[in-house]
Amino acid sequence: MPPAGPSLTREQSLPNVEPQQRRVLSVRTGVRARAVVGGVLCAGAAMGLWWAFERADAAPDTSYLVARSPLIPGSAVEPGDIGPIPIRLPDEIAATAVSESAEVLGGIVVRAVHVGELLASTDVVGPDVAATRLRGFTLAVELDRARALNGNLVPGERVDVIAIDRDAPGGGSVIASDAAIFDVAEAGDVSTLGGALTVTLHVARVSEATAVAAAADENALILARVWP
Repeated sequence: MPPAGPSLTREQSLPNVEPQQRRVLSVRTGVRARAVVGGVLCAGAAMGLWWAFERADAAPDTSYLVARSPLIPGSAVEPGDIGPIPIRLPDEIAATAVSESAEVLGGIVVRAVHVGELLASTDVVGPDVAATRLRGFTLAVELDRARALNGNLVPGERVDVIAIDRDAPGGGSVIASDAAIFDVAEAGDVSTLGGALTVTLHVARVSEATAVAAAADENALILARVWP
């Protein structure tokens, strides 16, 4: 039978493991601290989401005008035709939407607006143009972009209409002065850049209207902006 191994005395007892236990506790304490910080961050994110949802449900700060009755091109805008609704719009839509009734009341409708649709600033020309609605003539002509100030026309502004006649002294003449621009739209395929434009003009006299129509038929029109 093999001899028994040496017995351990008190001095040779197993080393104290207390320091190792303390290190383990220290690690666990660090994990708990990170968990607490993570919980705080999650709570902060949850509060952010709650604020966003609350903000989304909050009443919009701005009201925009919509049509309460059909707005027909050529008609004047009356108080009962429009009304405000509070709504939050993307910036690119809000930039053209109308928020103040004073901007359009008494103006002339140049683009049809159906009931419930937002009113855009290009749908109506101002009261200064509307003052001529009981006299004069409105007609639409198709022009190459280069003959229509490269398309840089704004509904409501005034232009002179020139008829080109190479046989006439000076090569042409003004056939309609101070014509009002009612509308400008791409002619044909709107995806084609640099193409023709359909320009709706308002002139004061029948002689101007017939002259514009005849020159447009001959593709001999050009628009000029007159600076004061």
